[in-house]
Amino acid sequence: MTKAKNIFSLPAITIQKDFLFPQVQKMFTIRKKISVATLNYLAASGNKQLVLLFQKNENPNPSLEDFYNSGLLVEVTQIITNIEPLDTTDVTCITEMVGANFVNINNVRLKEFFNPVNEQLEDFTECDFTIKDPIRIEHNQEVLSYIHLIKEISKKYAEISYLKDSIAQDILAADNNAFIAICYHLVSLVLKNNKDLIPFGLNIIDTNNALDVLKLSYDILSKELVSFEMRQEIVQKVKEETYNLNKEMVLRQQMKFIQEELNEGVDDFSLLEEKLKNIVPENIFNDVVVRELKKLNRISPLNAEHQVVRNYL
Repeated sequence: MTKAKNIFSLPAITIQKDFLFPQVQKMFTIRKKISVATLNYLAASGNKQLVLLFQKNENPNPSLEDFYNSGLLVEVTQIITNIEPLDTTDVTCITEMVGANFVNINNVRLKEFFNPVNEQLEDFTECDFTIKDPIRIEHNQEVLSYIHLIKEISKKYAEISYLKDSIAQDILAADNNAFIAICYHLVSLVLKNNKDLIPFGLNIIDTNNALDVLKLSYDILSKELVSFEMRQEIVQKVKEETYNLNKEMVLRQQMKFIQEELNEGVDDFSLLEEKLKNIVPENIFNDVVVRELKKLNRISPLNAEHQVVRNYL
């Protein structure tokens, strides 16, 4: 790492529609050719630090304006290369990273290096940055109010399956000064489970004060809680409908067996169907009689409607 007037330079890779926060560990699958080349340069240089650039759009050749103002200084703990890609002809690799600090991105450029593995010159991305000051909790009423709200909503999160025995419970006893780091962990778990909320999570990257981080975190947690409750409601309704359908099927089958054992209904129904088929025009039989016969077959003989339908036929 080189330093000049508090400006640092490091290799950088770009990620889209994804996230990482300080003190959070995550695996990334890297397929973009220049990002893979940047990891090759990192491995060749023996350095373990790089900067994650969060891209706002899908521009294939992004410039500085296409990135969020803030990036993340990370330490790469593992790189697995030469993995067969599933949907691309580019080389694919998996890298494990741990977030360190948010940084302000000053400049992004391409540089060239000689890759000793394939003995070719490759382009990689490098960026200039300054390290952002840590976000500190100011103990004013509004900040304390949002801390209280997040703790309250975390009580509900402790019941969510993918958050049980995790940071959702730890946050209830968290010291206010450590609250931002714990929010990062909790939001990371939520965004991992619900990728539709990632754009909201990326807004946290460019915030510079504790109150904004708390507001955005609470907003994400609230949205996921509503989404989770809706998903649970849908699952419950599907279970209930499946149970009712299975119950009806079983009862119909039982009724059929009982009728067969008592020699009731089956022969009589077949006789009625045959008789109607012989005397009713084919178009009326197919359109009306078949429908009414199905209805008759569904209704228990003990039901008053059974006799009404039979009289109609």
